[in-house]
Amino acid sequence: MLLPARVIQGLGDVKDAVESEVRRLNTGQKLYLTALLLLLVALFSKSENSETWIHLASLFGIAAVLIDVWPMIVRLWDHLLGKGVILLFNAGIAHLAIGFAGQEINAIVGVEPNYLFHVLVITTLVMAPTWILLFTSLAMTIYLFALNCLLLLLAGLRLLRIRIHHFEKREAYPILTTVTRIIVVPAMLYSIVMALVTYGVNISVGSSDDDFHVSYSKDWRPAVVADAAGSADALPLKKEPSLPAQTTDVPKKPPLLHHVIAFLTYELETYANSHCKHDSGERIRFVGINEILVAKKDKQQPLGYDFSVRLCEFVETNVAPKS
Repeated sequence: MLLPARVIQGLGDVKDAVESEVRRLNTGQKLYLTALLLLLVALFSKSENSETWIHLASLFGIAAVLIDVWPMIVRLWDHLLGKGVILLFNAGIAHLAIGFAGQEINAIVGVEPNYLFHVLVITTLVMAPTWILLFTSLAMTIYLFALNCLLLLLAGLRLLRIRIHHFEKREAYPILTTVTRIIVVPAMLYSIVMALVTYGVNISVGSSDDDFHVSYSKDWRPAVVADAAGSADALPLKKEPSLPAQTTDVPKKPPLLHHVIAFLTYELETYANSHCKHDSGERIRFVGINEILVAKKDKQQPLGYDFSVRLCEFVETNVAPKS
């Protein structure tokens, strides 16, 4: 069935108008528009597929944010003060990453991480995505707050019939673009937090030893009960026999990073040959004037390795080549 000529002409006019308006948008606005359309698809799609659409929309949104923010970073880098701010910020993140990496090493090996330089560097690199995602989520939160403030400012100026030449020169439809950003940024923040939790639990940080550990005891009673007047006189309660505490332990699966630390400490940071007395299969590294770190494989341990520190007992060894 053929459509009437007027309908065809009307559809063509609509298509030309849409293409004309889309050409007015810059690259960042087109990416935001694509992310918004994908979020609408996620809203009306099945529940098992909606999260995939949200993550896909977040990728377009992150690309749009980078396009928006990168020129500001370049302008900031062109000034001496801006370079100092950027370098100090990066140095602060690096020191935090190194510090927490050292805590992870100390928790597993039991010695100060400065003796295990190679493991410290690799651990910091493995934990780097965690810190990048964490600070990105923080930046997205600040960015969302700034967008809301900007929207209120633009709406107020528009009500006062004040032309916003700066924003109109930079992009078309500044208010609609800001509203789109406010809609897309929470989806981006959700995807970043999900990635942070997934990477942190499975690879980098893991879960706390105290997570989901509940202890209850039925013998709890207040020591004294005050009288109605609230005086200091108190009546002791009859003490009932105590019952054993009920505890619920959930086995903890070590993250991949813990296995990496244990493996590298054994293979890279300790040595099979030493002047200190040690058994077969033990590897040695000095961690003090007379203290040594002893590493050995142990299948009974969760990570497959056992680490301990003891005093070095020197033994005579002939390291000179035989004639």
